[in-house]
Formats: sequence, C-alpha cells, structure tokens
Amino acid sequence: MDVRRTGIKLHFSLLLMIISNSVISYYTGYGINNTIIFISKILFYTSGIVLFFYYFKPFKKKAVYFGFYIFFPIILFICWIFDNILGVLLLGFLFFMLPESVVYNDNNLTIYKSYKGLMHSCCTYKVTETKFLMFKKSYEPVIIGDEIEFKNVEINNNVLVIKDEYNQLHKINLKNIFQ
Repeated sequence: MDVRRTGIKLHFSLLLMIISNSVISYYTGYGINNTIIFISKILFYTSGIVLFFYYFKPFKKKAVYFGFYIFFPIILFICWIFDNILGVLLLGFLFFMLPESVVYNDNNLTIYKSYKGLMHSCCTYKVTETKFLMFKKSYEPVIIGDEIEFKNVEINNNVLVIKDEYNQLHKINLKNIFQ
C-alpha cells in the first residue's frame, strides 16, 4: 500500500470531518465531542507536516500546499520575535487549533470559557451536553457579568441553574442554537 496515497486520504478526510463538524454544529447545535475534534486537528496538522517531506520537490503544487504546515509557524514565530503586528494578526489563524478551556465538567454537562478575541467582553461561557458519549449538543453562549467559580450546575427545563463558590444561585434561560 502506498504511504503517500494513504496519507493524502487521511489528511483530506480529517479536513472534511473538521469542516463538516464546524458547519453542522454551527447551524444545528449538534456536533462531535471536542476531545475527538481536537485530536483530529492535531492529526490533520501532523499529517500535513509528514506529507511535506514525502512531496518535497521544488515548484510542485503538493509541496507548496504541505509546505504551509511547516513554514507558517516558522514565519509566525519570527514575526512574534521581532514584535511585528503581522505576527499578531497571523497568530489569529492558529486559534482554530486551540481547544476551549473547560470551566466545569460533570457527567454529561460541560461548560467552556469562550475566547472570542482580544476586544471581546468578559465572561462568555458555552454550555454543552454530551449525547451518546461521542456527540454534543450546544446551547447559545451564556454571558455572565462576572467571572464565577462553578460549584454545582444543573439543567432543569432549559434553565441553567449555577451554584457558585459563595452558594449563590444563578438562573439562566438556555436556548437551542437553531431556535
């Protein structure tokens, strides 16, 4: 079996899976678990680096495409070292690789702190429910006025009930993304 052909099939099937999951979860609120997607992104990027060395011939289209996975981080690092605004702008393209930080995790309920950029308001959280161990159901982002430490979280009739470290109750109406 040809390693190049298998590598290209793996690379582009991972790309298709990542893009289709993004589109489907954006429009319906249902998608694949974040851990699986993060591992897929790492495998996608790694396969691009490995395939660059298989197709390393100057002025070939495949070598240029797979060269992106090697040279883009190097150029980013150089721009960052020299404190160039170009490096900061290009760094925004790599944020699709980073996983969202988990603030609260229960058996089937996970709350992530959303990162929307440097100029976005504080304390936007993303609430997801795990369905069938591999899939997730996302709700609209929840904006809380202040950062809180989650102690106990429940969902009752589409109402998110949060108990924080000071035993205060916060009740927030959840909406499905596609409503």
